Amino acid sequence: GSSGAGNLPAPALTTPANGGAGGAPSPAFAWSVVTGNDGYRILIAASPTNLPTNPAATTCSACTVADTSPTNSYAPPSPLAAGVYFWEVQAIDPTSSNGTAAWSNIFSFTIGAMLPAPTLTAPANGVTGVSLPPTFTWTTVAGSAGYRILISPSQSALPTNPSVGACGECAAGATTTGTTYTPPVKELSGGTTYYWEVQALATSGNQNGMWSGVSQFATAASDFSLIASPNSLTLSPGSNGTSTLTLTPIKIGRAH
Repeated sequence: GSSGAGNLPAPALTTPANGGAGGAPSPAFAWSVVTGNDGYRILIAASPTNLPTNPAATTCSACTVADTSPTNSYAPPSPLAAGVYFWEVQAIDPTSSNGTAAWSNIFSFTIGAMLPAPTLTAPANGVTGVSLPPTFTWTTVAGSAGYRILISPSQSALPTNPSVGACGECAAGATTTGTTYTPPVKELSGGTTYYWEVQALATSGNQNGMWSGVSQFATAASDFSLIASPNSLTLSPGSNGTSTLTLTPIKIGRAH
């Protein structure tokens, strides 16, 4: 349906569903295709009275988001704060038609209250010479169902969007139920600077918390290498096999 007549019909809103609650702060918006469009206009406001219904009205000074999209989908450029929102979409008429387009019906949705970010406590920010494997700790976030930790040699690889929980360049990552984590021995390397962050995980159906600030540390340089030859053995029951372990000290230069 439409709240006003126009040369182009109103799109049908699909996502977020009307009346949806507890949504993530960066919802994906979608609506039906309107034939003959030159893109779409989307308005998102804290009150339905802020949204225009006249097809000739295309601006909204009180809107949280007033933007256009070339396709029938839209992702806000920044997360939305917790609260109730109302939105509508209008197809954009090609300039040559000199016409107007009908606004869609107005849908509502709710962004759930977001869990706060934990505070990172160890390893301390900027510390060097950290022995492997380090034990990571952070403060408790009330109401959380657990935590996600990501560790990377590149700070830019760490996500800042709370709805993103993966990191392609991360050296280690895990979810825990407590506020401490020790990675497997082989996941981190000696003599390397790492960056890490933690996020509180929400209970089912709710959104995860804000990512913490990023903390950095440097691991101690390795003082030996250990090589096994062969590095694997396949033995039948009752048989024997031999693998040689070679331990080589790594000389570290010292100032005189």
